[in-house]
Amino acid sequence: TFFLPFLVMLFGFLRMSTTALTSQAAGAVDNQAVQRPLQRGLLIGSGFGLFFILISPLISLAATIIMPASSAVEGYMSTYISIHIFALPALFMNAAMLGWLYGLQSMRLGMVQLLLINGLNIILNFVFVIGFDGGIGGVALASVIANWVGFFFVLFMIRQQFLSYLKGIFSLRAALSKEGWSAYGALSRDIIIRTILLYFVEITLLYAAGLQGDVPLAAIQLIVVIFGLIAYSLDGFAHASEALVGSAIGADEPQTLRQIMWRATCLAGLFSLMLSVLLALAGTSLLSLLTSHDSVIQATYQLWPYVLCLAPSAFLAF
Repeated sequence: TFFLPFLVMLFGFLRMSTTALTSQAAGAVDNQAVQRPLQRGLLIGSGFGLFFILISPLISLAATIIMPASSAVEGYMSTYISIHIFALPALFMNAAMLGWLYGLQSMRLGMVQLLLINGLNIILNFVFVIGFDGGIGGVALASVIANWVGFFFVLFMIRQQFLSYLKGIFSLRAALSKEGWSAYGALSRDIIIRTILLYFVEITLLYAAGLQGDVPLAAIQLIVVIFGLIAYSLDGFAHASEALVGSAIGADEPQTLRQIMWRATCLAGLFSLMLSVLLALAGTSLLSLLTSHDSVIQATYQLWPYVLCLAPSAFLAF
């Protein structure tokens, strides 16, 4: 469903704020400040994750009101939410750990985390859905297991590789200390506003499509998935920029900062044009990989000129 990814993206500040503040602290060679964003990210992620589990029936109700669909689709959505909701604490804490790794420019371990979670998720989907005929519930359960396995594995790896930064990492007192909260709050506020504005557009499209029927809803959902693929592609520039910009600010190197901003913008712009060319060439071949329903493919392809504009119009945000 779309509603849970919205919650996950709404809490994207756990990664981005953590990356920014960690990279600045690392650039300033302040080991005590380096661990603080991770402490707070884990605290906020676990707390809100448990809160959403407690109110999961209300989330299911809100999802059906905001995005009405047929009774069958609404039933699938409720089933998915009721199971997948248990992945949220791990999802949020994984985001904080990933942001911390990016802030320290440890991209390799961050890649290991993403490959482990997504790879295990794919394997478990085959096992639960095809092997045990688990349906939508099997898809949700696969995500829950993959995210929790990824969390414990990466937490162990962080403890092993970054012991010099992690004194008192589980100290609630240190996480709640006043120092640095204003910067964390200001960054998180701006990122949340950005996320809400972005998803307000997507929710509006899905709501309007859902009123027209399941085929238009599926077509818009496919376009949202394609935009997600574009976003993940451009995220490479975002992640590199966050880490390098923060490090330059922490080290007080304005010339380096300007170079990073200019080069990242130019490279991301060129890459966005390449993505549009690839989408133009892929066309229906890509859609046939995402769905087997001809009616959905035709409805989506009618909107293809807009899809080709997604990357060039969005790259500056990254």
